[in-house]
Amino acid sequence: MRLGDRSSFAREWLRDARLQQEERRVFSAFFSGYVALVAAASQMAGDHGEFQRYANQQDDHLERKAIEFAMSKRSVEINNFITSGDGARATNSLRSREVPEGDEFKMIGSVNDPELMEATSSLFSLWSPLANSSRSKTDIVNQANHLGLVFRKVRNRLFHGGKMNDPNGSDADLLERINPILFGVVEVLLIH
Repeated sequence: MRLGDRSSFAREWLRDARLQQEERRVFSAFFSGYVALVAAASQMAGDHGEFQRYANQQDDHLERKAIEFAMSKRSVEINNFITSGDGARATNSLRSREVPEGDEFKMIGSVNDPELMEATSSLFSLWSPLANSSRSKTDIVNQANHLGLVFRKVRNRLFHGGKMNDPNGSDADLLERINPILFGVVEVLLIH
């Protein structure tokens, strides 16, 4: 079952997200990037018959399942992006902001969200300069799944008004650093 071509829709939103990022409109860039993520993930999930398994579910459940499916399916390619020059610069920038040297770990209110705390803690361990450069298959899949969760949690906090705990800077600073990671992941999902 093919759901139509959501890939071209995702590409348009990704293009808009990048333009907004260049104009330093990072909130709009994140939202456009997230729409592109959902469209690309939905295309992949639909192409693989994943939506048939969840036919009676609510839309937000389908969105989450599509992102989880797509991120897992392309986990190796996502890892290749993360370890590339652009990906490594983006993850190092985010990590240095969220885990200041000698300071306590935190990210977008993760202290109050055990699921987010586990995901971000795992990501930042993998992205540490001291981390082993070779990652196990489990690490690679977990990295992709944790990234998907972080994108959804950031989106939820921005859309639903549960503002992020951001004592060391503005939410805009966080988005400026996470957007290049989101855009790179969407690009990976759009490669057929």
